[in-house]
Amino acid sequence: MAHLVQPDLGDLSAANISTSGNATLGDTRVRGDLYVEGAFTIDELFIPGMLKVDGSMDVTGTLRAGRVVAGSGSVFAGSVLV
Repeated sequence: MAHLVQPDLGDLSAANISTSGNATLGDTRVRGDLYVEGAFTIDELFIPGMLKVDGSMDVTGTLRAGRVVAGSGSVFAGSVLV
């Protein structure tokens, strides 16, 4: 069940929330899992903690990381500058 907190209006709880257009949210906290089917278009996303991608991920811009850990059998296609 989604539970959204908006300080000015109190809490909004619902089993399902649907929109036929755009849903515009300011600062929003989602407690629990957030599943998105289709495109998730954002300008900036901050994730404090762990992000797990179950599948592939295409990065069309620059991927910046303080550390990259590649396990046994990892494959890098193209050149790698270290």
